[in-house]
Amino acid sequence: MAFRNPLTSLDFADMTGQVGPGQLGPGSVTAGTIAVAVVTATELGAGAVTTTKLAAAAVTAAALAGGAVTGPAIAAGAVTAGSIAAGAIVAGKIAAGAIDGQTITGATIRTAAPGLNVERWELHSVPANSLFGYTGAPVETAPGVLQVNGTGGPVLTTVLAAPCVTGDHFNPPALTLMSWADLTQQIVVNVPITVISEPWVYPVLQNSWVNYNPPTYAAAAYRAMADGTVMIRGFIALGAFNVAIFTLPVGYRPLSVEYFSTVAQSGVAQIAVYATGIVRVTGYFAGGTNANVSLSGIRFSNT
Repeated sequence: MAFRNPLTSLDFADMTGQVGPGQLGPGSVTAGTIAVAVVTATELGAGAVTTTKLAAAAVTAAALAGGAVTGPAIAAGAVTAGSIAAGAIVAGKIAAGAIDGQTITGATIRTAAPGLNVERWELHSVPANSLFGYTGAPVETAPGVLQVNGTGGPVLTTVLAAPCVTGDHFNPPALTLMSWADLTQQIVVNVPITVISEPWVYPVLQNSWVNYNPPTYAAAAYRAMADGTVMIRGFIALGAFNVAIFTLPVGYRPLSVEYFSTVAQSGVAQIAVYATGIVRVTGYFAGGTNANVSLSGIRFSNT
């Protein structure tokens, strides 16, 4: 004997309005229990679905049909920065011209992806009105900056800063002011500009030369100074005459030979620094010997 399921004979059209929200238990209607396209926008009353009725993360990009959410469907102010996940909006998701002429606040705008050695501009809202320029140079430690400050009064300040670099004290970054249309404006340059000298470099001594009685006396060393010159210091002893004490690297050499007079024991030594970088004693005078020879006071330009 066959039994007929009584529910199959019901006309669901007659149930219109018979099942209300109060008759459905929490969680009784889920996405898996609703057939595809059964519930459409035209079957939902205005304001029927609000954020308080949606579980967290219930509506994802995969659950929305293409083009389902358009500008007219979003209330003014409904989407704020706090409701957008970090990194959710990228260039590939913004239509061409969509933000042209629009006011954007609290954002960082870049002309290229951030990272080391990437040439780019960045417009920052914090600090206010700041434009950062990255050169992409490996030696860059901080970008160049253009910042305009004002409080609405008559006093305005424009701050210009060149990029910060390391390792090249002879070629610091240039900060150039181009011609101004209105020469009656006052340009104030904060001085002095501080450039830090390099640390001392201790070369390997050659031809039997050794440092004299360290640390009582400074060991032989050289470095680039803040003014772009090269300085040598230290006390050495017991090396051979008229041969290399040590050799300066490229970038730390004079353009032509330079001669200096220094203390040697109780007399005087003549020290030569050559364009090849070789530093050597070329003469002793007034009883000077190699018992100890000072290199202090040697300073020259490499340009």
